[in-house]
Amino acid sequence: MLPEPAARGRPAAAVVAGTRGYHRPMGVGGEPGPGSKAPSSGPGRVVLVAAGSACVGIGAIGVFVPGVPTTPFLLLAAVCFTRSSPRLHGWLLSHRRLGPYVSGFLEGGGLTVRAKRASVLGLWATITLSTALVFLRQGVTSVSVGTAAVLLLVAVLVSRYILRRPTIPDRPGT
Repeated sequence: MLPEPAARGRPAAAVVAGTRGYHRPMGVGGEPGPGSKAPSSGPGRVVLVAAGSACVGIGAIGVFVPGVPTTPFLLLAAVCFTRSSPRLHGWLLSHRRLGPYVSGFLEGGGLTVRAKRASVLGLWATITLSTALVFLRQGVTSVSVGTAAVLLLVAVLVSRYILRRPTIPDRPGT
């Protein structure tokens, strides 16, 4: 019989009573959020922590370098940390500079105009580059046209999703 998750080193607040291997991801302000299965240990957790850390790094660069998107990478980091490390998730949300990018979305489901603009422009720049590379490497074939169509469909749908989110005011100091 396995010990209860809290006994395996998880904070008691992160455990959903009566379930093994499940925890509540940390929400805004470090409060438990809706339940989700999380890798309790091993390679899955390590991969998610590494991916989340890489996304935080890229997102932090985006704060200072124009043209590098910040919000999408920080949101992805929040998702990775939600499923792997409540401590890192809480750190990200409470971070003085990076937290507002994520918590604004989580609190009201909205993004600032600046975040929407950066997200959509970064998305389209990446999709355009990817589509160009597909055609440069494969030429115009049925496979490359199909790949480009899928990329463009993804870009349209993600752009639609981002632009339909509520617009929230910029926070002072961000």
